[in-house]
Amino acid sequence: LHDVLKPIQEKKPFCLLIEVPEASWSEPIADAIGDLTGRLSLFRRMRDRIVTVDDLPRRSSNERLREKCLHPLVRGEPLVIVLNQPFKHLPNDIVGLIDHHAVLRPLDTKDLLELIEEFTQTSVPVIGDDLATGLTLDQIAGAIRPRDNPTAMIQRLHALRQSANRTR
Repeated sequence: LHDVLKPIQEKKPFCLLIEVPEASWSEPIADAIGDLTGRLSLFRRMRDRIVTVDDLPRRSSNERLREKCLHPLVRGEPLVIVLNQPFKHLPNDIVGLIDHHAVLRPLDTKDLLELIEEFTQTSVPVIGDDLATGLTLDQIAGAIRPRDNPTAMIQRLHALRQSANRTR
């Protein structure tokens, strides 16, 4: 995403759609982008120009969503939309304004092991088991904790996967 975020960081009038694998990714990705891109001005944060699942209407009216999308663009400011199933949620006139569409894929076991290595600065053995399928980003973040050891992280991921497979 680094290259795609460049016009956003430069505060250019650019509309970026980031399609995430599921709704739980929307807010954390938006927060990270807000942190990376900083402020538009002294009084306006870039995070205010990011549309997420929380901005979707609960009922039939898309006017609030349409307004939130159009407002920054008509002012010549960047807009980032972070949604799962964006074409189901966004009005057609907003879809037509998108300058770039980036798709984030779900994390797989290899990605999780790389995250664990990054967090722990320790090499982690290759694991053949599927640690990722069915887990939300929140669950993954809860299992891979800063200043913890890789074994505990992997055990939590295994436990989460087992509980995700159980029916209630």
